[in-house]
Amino acid sequence: GLSVFASAPFMNGTLLQTPLPQELARVFPGTRTDAQRCLEFSRSAPGVTTCLVGTKSPEHLQEIIEVAARPPLAEAAFAKAFS
Repeated sequence: GLSVFASAPFMNGTLLQTPLPQELARVFPGTRTDAQRCLEFSRSAPGVTTCLVGTKSPEHLQEIIEVAARPPLAEAAFAKAFS
């Protein structure tokens, strides 16, 4: 009966300072930026019900909206991608 909230999917921007491995684009289809991949990873992790994010610009908000417009990666696909 608990809900799990993920916070800081970008580690306060640390994860976005260096490009992520290109293999993650395959793991998270439909994402076009590293920020979207970080967010998709966080919200698709098994057990996570909500991912808290902040934004400082309309462009960042648009990236978040694009991810939120589709369902998270299925648990089986997430597990297969990282096994």
